[in-house]
Amino acid sequence: MNRINKTLGVISIIVLIVGVIFKKMHWPGAGVFLTIGAVALVAFFIIYLLMGIKPLSTDLEKACGYAGGITMCLTLLGFLWKMQHWPGAGILILLSLCALLVTCVLLIIDSIKETDSNKQSIKTLFAFILAVIFAILFMLTPVFSMFK
Repeated sequence: MNRINKTLGVISIIVLIVGVIFKKMHWPGAGVFLTIGAVALVAFFIIYLLMGIKPLSTDLEKACGYAGGITMCLTLLGFLWKMQHWPGAGILILLSLCALLVTCVLLIIDSIKETDSNKQSIKTLFAFILAVIFAILFMLTPVFSMFK
């Protein structure tokens, strides 16, 4: 099942990239490629949520894994809704930003509690990267205009 899931992930990323290129070039079939690629990636992350969390050792690591998987599902669905101009895209993007912030906070807490210095540095770096991504996305979304 692990090999099938990796293959699903790679193929769905390729299909999603093809859909983005088709959408950018205004070629026919872009919506089909975008939808299939995004839904397949959501399926990949759902499989990760069901099976990929089990090897993690602590409850906090598992919480980070669940939060990250849910964040990716929401982000992909928000992306799909926005690219297809479907109603509700703004709400999905706002939810994905909130989930990204929760994931970042959980990862920071997990990195503080980590005793292994190698794991701690990797978790801290990843939490910092998520925080920067959150800040950039927050500034780029129209939601930011409400706070001016």
